[in-house]
Amino acid sequence: ELRLRLELAPDLQAAESQQAVLHAVLGALHQQLHLRLDGEVVPPGTLPRYELKARRVRIVAMGGP
Repeated sequence: ELRLRLELAPDLQAAESQQAVLHAVLGALHQQLHLRLDGEVVPPGTLPRYELKARRVRIVAMGGP
């Protein structure tokens, strides 16, 4: 079983916003990788920092013609 722990930016503190982001990320992972994951949002600063840990993930929408 895989569990995703998602640490969001401090400006997304509203519980509804956090759950919407979590749901969107889990849905995208399922659609793209065919993985069903369990997930949770953790408070900022909870996850340990590693030298090779990505500092930021950006979602860039690809616009079509």
